[in-house]
Amino acid sequence: MQNPNLPPGAQPVGQQPPQKLTREQKRALAEQKKRMEQERMRAMELQKLLNNFQSELETSVIDPPMMYKLACNRLKLMLKADHAVAAMFESYEQLGEICLVRQQSNLPPKPPEKKEENKPKIKRVLVNGDVIETIEKPDKSKEEDEPGSNLPIPGMPPKEPLKAGQLPDMDRVFMHNLPIINQIRQSRQPLMIPDCSKFSDQAVVQFTQPWGIKSMLLLPSIVNDTVEAILVIMTVSNPQGYTPNEMQFVQRTMELLARSIETAPPVLPEKLKDTVIRPMTTGENVAKQIEYYSDYFDDIFDFMLGELEEYESEELIALQAEQANTPNKLRKVWYQIGKFLEFKDDPKLSYLFNIGMSELADQAIEYAESKKLNKPRGLTAFKEFMDRRIKRPDLLQPFVGEKEAKKQEHLIVGSEVISMDTDEGAAEDLYKDVLEEIEKEVTKAVRGLLLFSEGKRATLINDIEQSEMLVNFVSVTAAQDFKHHIRAALPELHEDIDPEALLAELAHQGMREISLTVAQNIAEKHLYEVEAFLEMPEDWQRDRLEEVKMYIHYRVMANLVPTLRTEHPTLWGHLIADKLKKKAQKAAKQRAVLVGRMVRASASTNENDEDWDEEDEDEEDED
Repeated sequence: MQNPNLPPGAQPVGQQPPQKLTREQKRALAEQKKRMEQERMRAMELQKLLNNFQSELETSVIDPPMMYKLACNRLKLMLKADHAVAAMFESYEQLGEICLVRQQSNLPPKPPEKKEENKPKIKRVLVNGDVIETIEKPDKSKEEDEPGSNLPIPGMPPKEPLKAGQLPDMDRVFMHNLPIINQIRQSRQPLMIPDCSKFSDQAVVQFTQPWGIKSMLLLPSIVNDTVEAILVIMTVSNPQGYTPNEMQFVQRTMELLARSIETAPPVLPEKLKDTVIRPMTTGENVAKQIEYYSDYFDDIFDFMLGELEEYESEELIALQAEQANTPNKLRKVWYQIGKFLEFKDDPKLSYLFNIGMSELADQAIEYAESKKLNKPRGLTAFKEFMDRRIKRPDLLQPFVGEKEAKKQEHLIVGSEVISMDTDEGAAEDLYKDVLEEIEKEVTKAVRGLLLFSEGKRATLINDIEQSEMLVNFVSVTAAQDFKHHIRAALPELHEDIDPEALLAELAHQGMREISLTVAQNIAEKHLYEVEAFLEMPEDWQRDRLEEVKMYIHYRVMANLVPTLRTEHPTLWGHLIADKLKKKAQKAAKQRAVLVGRMVRASASTNENDEDWDEEDEDEEDED
């Protein structure tokens, strides 16, 4: 309606008459609105996937190879591609620098291949004229724990071109022969090939045809200002390109990957990851599993730090301080395992680690078996793996020497072969028995079992005998009492001093002195009973005594450190205390019965004695 205050045909300033849109314009606007909504939804989807990727990198402890594996799977999902691989740059003396595929996105599972070495071997033995067949199982103990120095075997393309949609298994495929790989490494820029069959470089066309690759997106992974890998995102169904918005999210993903790799934990051997890390992080109660390993490794470090000089422990203290407050316990555990693997180059560190690992693992296994619980997943495999890699010194070898290796001599008498033990072999057996006895005594000592006699009746040893057994002061129950006495004797402390930390340090160092004295006592008691030992030079005796003493001391302290350094008694300590109480109750009852029998026997003997005395008195009176 016309405004009466305005001239005919005039319109208010700033207002335009509504324009009628054509059908084509309406369709274009609708399509634009739909496209914008699709881009918005796509951006939200990509952002969510990126956030999930970041969360996995922060909460899941994974080393660089696993990070690349995760990136392959995540980029494949983000770009709706068919497959993704990560090709690493590696240098070899014989091959020079190469680039080969090390990680791939997930592939469909393959049926297991029956290899000749995995087939059971049949061994035939002739016994009394009969042929007996036995099956020899493959010896897995000789398998390598980590890759050797062998050159990588290149993965070959399929004999026949893959069908459309079939995913290529490109494990260990060499890619440095493609000129575009060096081009991307030099330019540090991504390269998108929407249709590989139409690409200008014939080397790319020839490479992609056997694998059935239709399109590729090549992304450089720049870590610490160095291109260390090329990620290849590919399709095998149809050619495909990517929008600028998708490429922005891809670039953010690669930057996030690079930052994570820069601070990644050390690379662990694949066998260790398969047998320890994977069981630890799968199944039920994963958080509880990781918490157990965190405490277990802390106890090993605490034991080692207590036995090392200040200059020897600086690196371990720095690692513990760095990982103490980390919110991610699995990352902490991963770093600790990586540090353990470095100990094999240092005899003292490897010696301490092996003893601490073995003793504390035995505690966990003993507790689980006693309570009929499942053992910590991967613990036995970890112990076996690390025991092969990081060995403790052989105590027997210094006693017998290399010349003692020949234990038997063979004599041919007529048609028979007679084996005779040599003096060297007898000496080796003797020292072996002595060391075994020491092992048993230490094991019983830390569990408090030496308080009981080992007869048919478990009678409690009396106080006089007990006071003469210094070794009883290194039991886990004695360590608990020792800590309580120190706590009671502590004066009022300044508010800046942590009383629990001070108590742990005082208890640890005090028990070390007791342990060293006990270890010296045990070593002398057993070795001085060996006549052959006393015939050796004094310097040799002193060295062997010191070696056995320190071994006993390390075993004792490895068992007691968790009790000494924690605020509350450990589960294993509670278990031992309960066992000792039950054993003591049973022993007290049995001892009461024995004492009663002794009293009755003594009473009857006294009555007989009184009769004889009366007769004697009568005889004397007659005289």
